[in-house]
Amino acid sequence: FRHFFFGVKTMINFSQVASKTLAGCALMANRKKVSTDVIIAEHPDYVTITQFDFATSTQGEFAVVELAEYANHYYPCGMSITNICRQWIESYQGDIEQANKDLKASGGCKIKMERVRTNKGNQFIKVTVL
Repeated sequence: FRHFFFGVKTMINFSQVASKTLAGCALMANRKKVSTDVIIAEHPDYVTITQFDFATSTQGEFAVVELAEYANHYYPCGMSITNICRQWIESYQGDIEQANKDLKASGGCKIKMERVRTNKGNQFIKVTVL
């Protein structure tokens, strides 16, 4: 499989194409996942969302974010951050490119993540927008 560039055959970067194909969204391509535990341990006060996208799993659509503190990683989000990202998209009438440009230009959105327990003892991640 070759691409033609001004009549000349050029070879594709197979690893790059494979990585993009396996990634759930463009933001995940060529990046490693950062875990909730690492984020909370290393940045207990806050992290800054600088970019977002959406991916789909068997459980449905979820947000994927880039954090300023982990620029070479991605963070797959739970319900709280996914809902925030959905509201951003709604505010931009679906224009995720412009939303991301404005999010970065504004310095991002600072959030605090902490592990808490419900009254029944179940653990969940509490997200606070700062």
